[in-house]
Amino acid sequence: MTIILFFLCIPFLACSQPQENDWVKQHQEDYKSIVKDFYALLYNQQPSNQILSEVYWDASLDSGMFKKIKPYLNELTGGLPKDEIYRIIDKAEVSDEGLQFAVYLELSFSKNNRIYFELGSDIPSIIDKIWLSDGILLGSKVRSESPVQKLLLVGIINDKDGYTNVREAPSNEAKVIDKITDKEFFYYVPNSNSDWWQVSRKDDIKAIVGYLHKSRILKYSAMPTEIKQKIAKDRKSD
Repeated sequence: MTIILFFLCIPFLACSQPQENDWVKQHQEDYKSIVKDFYALLYNQQPSNQILSEVYWDASLDSGMFKKIKPYLNELTGGLPKDEIYRIIDKAEVSDEGLQFAVYLELSFSKNNRIYFELGSDIPSIIDKIWLSDGILLGSKVRSESPVQKLLLVGIINDKDGYTNVREAPSNEAKVIDKITDKEFFYYVPNSNSDWWQVSRKDDIKAIVGYLHKSRILKYSAMPTEIKQKIAKDRKSD
């Protein structure tokens, strides 16, 4: 009887363990399809705001959004044909960054051109935000916002010494103003145009403390599972 009960409990124990990114894994093709729809509009026609806003939420805030993003089309497409864009999307990485209601899809067109699409995780039906290669929100640039909105992703240090120095400016010669250890996570602004990325202690651009070399940053998708689970627990309790 004891043996029977033990085997009956195995499925329950398995189901009770945290299932990392279940929703993201289940719907990653849906997220990719939305981004493909966005590019279909960019390549195939000059859409009205109504049509564009069906796949890109920010378009509902600005009239004539398609014309306003034209100066950024090369950055949005990498100058590549649509079929190549689709292949890149198919291979793209989708991550929830430990968040409950947001998913990021990273497109890498070249070493110096990586952009990020932020989508709502609860219903994968629309692009919320687009972040360009310098980590700045496309909508911020279109609207000439000041201060601009920047993308903040979660990371841990990648340093065998167990800590990394935070610099006042983007240089090895700059003053050390802080240290981040391997016991904590932090936030960073990805920037394809620089080897030095801004970092923050909090998920708030106003809390930027300095710069880390990008080689010292381990992004969420590359973290060990136990650290991902800790970060997800902490972020979802905020």
